[in-house]
Amino acid sequence: MSYNYRVKPESDESAVETVNEITLRVKGVLESRFTNVAVQGELSGGKVFSSGHFYGALKDESSKLNLTIWRSSMTRIRFDLEDGMKVIAYGNLEVYPKNGAYSLIATRIEPVGQGELDLAFRQICEKLRQAGLFEADRKRPLPEFPKRVAVITSVSGAALRDFWRVVSDRWPLVELIVIDSLVQGDTAAEKLTQAVRSAQEIKDLDLIVLTRGGGSREDLWPFNDESLAYAIAASRVPVVSAVGHEIDTSVSDLVADFRAATPTHAATNIFPDLREVLQRIDGLDVRLRNALDQRLLQTGRRIDELDRRLVSAGSRVVERAASSVQQAESRLKSGLQRRMTELETNLIRQAAVLESLSPLKVLSRGYSVTLADDGKRVVRSASEIVAGDAIETRLPDGRIISRVEEVRQS
Repeated sequence: MSYNYRVKPESDESAVETVNEITLRVKGVLESRFTNVAVQGELSGGKVFSSGHFYGALKDESSKLNLTIWRSSMTRIRFDLEDGMKVIAYGNLEVYPKNGAYSLIATRIEPVGQGELDLAFRQICEKLRQAGLFEADRKRPLPEFPKRVAVITSVSGAALRDFWRVVSDRWPLVELIVIDSLVQGDTAAEKLTQAVRSAQEIKDLDLIVLTRGGGSREDLWPFNDESLAYAIAASRVPVVSAVGHEIDTSVSDLVADFRAATPTHAATNIFPDLREVLQRIDGLDVRLRNALDQRLLQTGRRIDELDRRLVSAGSRVVERAASSVQQAESRLKSGLQRRMTELETNLIRQAAVLESLSPLKVLSRGYSVTLADDGKRVVRSASEIVAGDAIETRLPDGRIISRVEEVRQS
């Protein structure tokens, strides 16, 4: 709203003015001389109204100044304005003619003695800590063998490339679902929150990874959003936060089930190494078979020893004990059969567990794994093989050893 005011002629000392006229003169003089002021004081009686505007006051030991912050300026203030907080307010003085009062219309507020982002971060953390979002007992373990993972990040960022590079080398069997989102800027926090909530609708999802590369504290600020923190805490599956570099800590890191220092560190901790898993499965298979063979051998030796003892006792003892021996032998055979059945059942059960964990189960759907001639190294690229190399192709029902005649690059 604009007001017109007039300067009273110096020669007209006896002219009578209305209240409005004198007020407008004061308004004109005050507002023209007190622009771009910086006032330090203590917040008092402040409140943000439903309109989004803040009304309160600045005070010191002897004076008080009305303070107004319009909604457009409030959106740029990162921290909460609390009574008793010492701040520096920047803006212009304005007079409201209806009550003759003047106020400081602030466009920027800074806390005294601490940075704005530091204060805002501490306020958010304290609020979430009181709500229990940082408690260790609500953190969930990560799945040992994740099969479907949602990655929330910018598709054009380096974080996604670093993450994918490690995943493709360690655990190529996983299905990655990338949810593109802004990761910095004024609307990034809202987009990230929406992405976390939409990921909850993905069927058979095992894990959510929230990630981006390094940047300034301002760039990483969307990951300190309170709504995003509650969305992470409400997730039905575990959430990994890998934001910035190792020295960076965000609210999403503190709320997530697992905090990774970098995108690469996240991929390394989330996914096992396929080569190590294959070696472990082969080792368990050998140990199970050896244990079964040993148990069968021990049982056979025991039967042979009992048989020798019965023969050496003499024919009369054998005749008298024939009936008992037959019964004992029947019990032994029955017990052996039961034990053999138990061992076989246990072996089948263990084999089923191994098979459910084995990445080779994928082969049953028509895929195969090609290994180098040592049978340990997985061939991932045509550039790793040359004509004449021996290779091993692993299928669900066996292995094929072949020699390469020609390598064609796609």
